[in-house]
Amino acid sequence: MVYVDLNPVRAGITSDPTQATHTSLVFRLDQTSNHDAVLKPINQSMGELPFTISLRRYVELVNWTLVAQQSTRPTRFEGVPPADLWLGQFMPKPGRWQRALGSVDAIKDYARQIGQCWIRTYSTG
Repeated sequence: MVYVDLNPVRAGITSDPTQATHTSLVFRLDQTSNHDAVLKPINQSMGELPFTISLRRYVELVNWTLVAQQSTRPTRFEGVPPADLWLGQFMPKPGRWQRALGSVDAIKDYARQIGQCWIRTYSTG
């Protein structure tokens, strides 16, 4: 969701992702008074999220990602893969949309589940 929550910034609508409109980030900020509480799915019928992160920490991650994307030497953000992997593999780029993300074994399992022998990957370089 970080990529989606940064769309208004990339579009030049705002420079602050917490001041955007129509994003899940702003919806959560408007609906939650305790920003240290663990994030829950917006659609409660989806069950639990596969990770644990507070809203405050998620806002930090969104802001860090914004700065890291503009930096030639981004710093490390505790709790996510190294910056080059986070930005290169986990943050989609136009024309390079990932179909699946995860470890090699997880991607192989996914390919088998959908009846494919392989899934195209992209280099970070």
